[in-house]
Amino acid sequence: MAVSETPSAHCPLPDLDPETYARWRATELGSITEDLQHGLMLRLIGDVAGVHVDLRVASAQSLPFSEAEFDVVVAVTILCFVEDATPAFAEITRVLKPGSSLVIGELSKWSAWAAGRRVRAWLGSALWKRGRFRTPRELCALARGAGLEPGRVMGANFYPRSVRAARLMKPFDARLGRLTTFGAAFVALVATKPTAA
Repeated sequence: MAVSETPSAHCPLPDLDPETYARWRATELGSITEDLQHGLMLRLIGDVAGVHVDLRVASAQSLPFSEAEFDVVVAVTILCFVEDATPAFAEITRVLKPGSSLVIGELSKWSAWAAGRRVRAWLGSALWKRGRFRTPRELCALARGAGLEPGRVMGANFYPRSVRAARLMKPFDARLGRLTTFGAAFVALVATKPTAA
């Protein structure tokens, strides 16, 4: 299993570094949001007991792995600052074994959180001007274009950027995520590499 997380030294972004994420995760809102996202990803990944995990910092467009090496690839918010995600999906497909799955979670294009990011970009935020956020339909199209078969798509974080709203919605978030992605700040897709015919 290969696991990738958001930006690293390979892609320096203004106001986005490990310390920023650590501060965010330490807040109540960050903790609730992260817990719900991780819960969704774990539900979609399923049982992976006994699977080797290989964590590396690398460009998603040029993964340092052999062809057909992994049973599952998990990617979390790796596309948020990638203009053209096609090469990343091609690389992920390359490293997946036939019959194996990609589970990818990204910040959604249509949510209260996304609206806030767009406003900050309009007001001059260098970070959010570079942001690229995708709809579930766009993620499915990218997967299809790379030769993967899109499957289940689910959402998380169905609340505005407010700790009070997060506290109120937390008990209902997973249920909403099974029903719709509309309004979700985070969307996740499972896509499978077909087996050889």
